[in-house]
Amino acid sequence: MAYLYGASIQGIQGFIFESNKLKTIIGASEIVKIFDNIEFKKEFDLDKEPTILLQAAGNIRLKIDNETDARKIANILPKYIMQMAYGITVSQALVDIDNDSRCKNSESREQCAKKILENKLKAQRNKVTIPLDSTISLMQPAPKNARPAVEKDEKSKDFISRSTKQKLGAQKCDEYRKSNKGIYISEISKLSNKKSKVAIIHADGNGLGNIVRNYTGDDMAEFSKNLDEATHNAFDLAIAEMGEKFKYREVILGGDDLTMICDADFALEFTASYLGYFEKQTEALLRRFKNSIDITSAKMQNYDGTMTACAGVAFCHEKYPFHFAVDLAEALCKQAKERSGRADSCVMFHHNLGSYYDNWDGVKERELTIVYSGEHNNDVNAYSFDFGPYYINREDKARLSDLLELHKFMRGNEDAPLSGLREWIEELYDNHLHARTLLKRIGSNLSKEINNELNEKLKKLHDGLSMQKLIVNVAEEEKTPIFDLLQLEAVFGGKKYV
Repeated sequence: MAYLYGASIQGIQGFIFESNKLKTIIGASEIVKIFDNIEFKKEFDLDKEPTILLQAAGNIRLKIDNETDARKIANILPKYIMQMAYGITVSQALVDIDNDSRCKNSESREQCAKKILENKLKAQRNKVTIPLDSTISLMQPAPKNARPAVEKDEKSKDFISRSTKQKLGAQKCDEYRKSNKGIYISEISKLSNKKSKVAIIHADGNGLGNIVRNYTGDDMAEFSKNLDEATHNAFDLAIAEMGEKFKYREVILGGDDLTMICDADFALEFTASYLGYFEKQTEALLRRFKNSIDITSAKMQNYDGTMTACAGVAFCHEKYPFHFAVDLAEALCKQAKERSGRADSCVMFHHNLGSYYDNWDGVKERELTIVYSGEHNNDVNAYSFDFGPYYINREDKARLSDLLELHKFMRGNEDAPLSGLREWIEELYDNHLHARTLLKRIGSNLSKEINNELNEKLKKLHDGLSMQKLIVNVAEEEKTPIFDLLQLEAVFGGKKYV
């Protein structure tokens, strides 16, 4: 008898970014790394080492040869992980490959069992799991995370929770370490730029779930190991390209995932570089394993042998609650995936000026939408500043490099109308008709050379854009990229383009 076992670890981001203290963030990331290196036979006293199909980025897939070992893992592994990292929960599922009735008439029982396993895991993730450190009113709460306190910290004299104690015990970070791969820093205040801004980057590969579900080869463990190496290689190459001035700290790096904190000045350039290298590294990987992927599945119809990735970049103050910033970065990444159809590498970014983050729809309504009356009293129209995503390689879409080039030109030319465009955005909030008049006045004050250069750079973002028309129809919404341009100006702290 053979079994397929799957586990998905939930709450990793919340566990890591529960605090703004980089030492606890790094400690949490060190704990999470252990999940990708569990020695199952040794830890759970198994009769035989299971075949590892996937063990990365909080996902575990195993093929187990006997029922005793399968039951041991299913009974012990969730407790093992949840006790190692208080606040994390585990969803799991087990499928009998040989005796599951749904696979009796299937040509490939194992492939059928994989699909059943993934469906079971989806259902399990929707069930509520009670964390081990649940609080009741009689308990003393730790002020940093409101979890039950277990002791006082020797240095701060504050009560700390079990999870904070675990993180402080696991953290391994030098105070300051410089290498040829940038500046690797252990204090968030040293990561920020001159405006005290940092960036949270969350990047995730497109279509990996479909590849895993339709993987028919016997070398899944080797595939996942090579994918992990490809992601690390892409990260290392992008870091090296940024040079010694780049300040960063990666928090999650594995599978097809990346979450990191870095200097806001260089976050978008790094993201573009990383996504480009990710495509190149995974292209070589998928070419090697192409015979093991069943592309006849309906969900694989658009698969062309490549893997792309999307990223969300949240800019915030160095003291902004990091769990909000991470949630925003994940939401931006999700938006980039949905808008690109998970077919291309692209980026969404946002500078968070609010005191909290609830959801992207709320941010879009509060900060990125202007509602105004049309020519008739009953008409209600809206302008949107939500212009993204910005693509990495697509020539027919707004590219991140083109937006950065536009900002570089604006910064490098004192006659460029950066302050005028800021005034135009402000006028849109008050009176869109006055904003039109203001835009004409801004254009009339430009030299012919500056106007032509701006028109050329704006047209690269969208064919309809020019200094005479800064609002165009994109995805059935009236949008402008000027707000994103001004966001860069608000975030970058004395950055000098070379």
